[in-house]
Amino acid sequence: MIRIDNYAQEFGSLWSMWKSYTNTIELGYSQQHDQVFYDLRFPYDTVLIAIAKELGAVWSASRKVWKLPYEGVSRIPEIIHAFKGKAWVDIRAVKNPPEAYKSLNRALLRSEGKRIQENLNSVQISQLQQLNEHFYRKGYAKKTIVIYTKYIKLFLGYTGKNAQEITTADVEKFQTQYLIGRGYNDVSLRQFFGAIKHLYFVFRMNDLEIERISVPKKGKRLPKSLSQDEVRRLLNGPENLKHRLMIYILYSAGLRAGELLSLRLRDINLENCTLRVNQGKGRKDRITIVSRAIIKMLPEYIERYQPVEYLFNGATELQYSGSSLRRVVQNAADKVGIGKQVSPHMLRHSFATHLLENGVSLRHVQEFLGHSKPETTMIYTQLTNESLLNVQNPLDRMLGIKR
Repeated sequence: MIRIDNYAQEFGSLWSMWKSYTNTIELGYSQQHDQVFYDLRFPYDTVLIAIAKELGAVWSASRKVWKLPYEGVSRIPEIIHAFKGKAWVDIRAVKNPPEAYKSLNRALLRSEGKRIQENLNSVQISQLQQLNEHFYRKGYAKKTIVIYTKYIKLFLGYTGKNAQEITTADVEKFQTQYLIGRGYNDVSLRQFFGAIKHLYFVFRMNDLEIERISVPKKGKRLPKSLSQDEVRRLLNGPENLKHRLMIYILYSAGLRAGELLSLRLRDINLENCTLRVNQGKGRKDRITIVSRAIIKMLPEYIERYQPVEYLFNGATELQYSGSSLRRVVQNAADKVGIGKQVSPHMLRHSFATHLLENGVSLRHVQEFLGHSKPETTMIYTQLTNESLLNVQNPLDRMLGIKR
């Protein structure tokens, strides 16, 4: 009898708990301009509304949700604790969402970075101009100048100091608390270090010991490429002639995305099936090969699109954009069922790998890609199926098993 009473008591407790959770709060994400919010959606309830307001949520009449600002740190445990005993918080839409978190953090970083850069004083602005002049005198690519300038603006705005006042501790604090603390990767840390070296060179900062600044080593990763069958399928993906020609040239000439977008009709030698790359990476000119299929496609393309300055003009701009090119390639991959992320640069890797698989010499591939050192090109030998398949496993040799 005692056991029955205990069970009844326990069941009563569970029932009371379940009754308190009959209200469910659906938790989600939304983004408005550069601000990110948790969305709290639940039926009208004065108690729940009071709790939402205590958390700092604001009612959105247009979206019919309570919006709680996301500040860069997860507030999910705080939200669950606040509604404990009052409502069940459904976190399925926000549980382990890597892409969502990336989007949120990018938006927050843009917003925060913009605020920091807007607070530069007149001396800092003048020093940035001097630094930019230094970059242009050095002949750096526009993209490099933009990246370096961005990090120096963030750094000066973050410290609130002029260049001559910067110390080693300031640099280390910015690396640790701002860059690493906000999830910047090793590439960003190396780019910041590159920018700081130029700041040090131009302004000769006495309190900065540049040799003490730590920078992560550059990791060595195998380039990602497509198989020859995947490339064949990819080439058949776009129905749009411009998109198809872009993919054909990227692959058959081994171009970088920027080199393709800077291409002019006069750069293609129709007679010899070669293509001239003007001032590619490292401000180098080079000659590479191009498919005869492209030579046959060009007359129709020129008649239909009538390119003005660049071979590929944008819809509203003189030059086609890099983001649009990336979408073209990925859309083509999705259409033909290549179930992975495919970038324009992956076609350059595929070009090099397939040339080596087809017996083209490493020296020729190096010239086509525009590499200064053969060691850079040699990494593609690790991707060639033929070279891997020709190596006999040592255990097979030991056991006398033939290929």
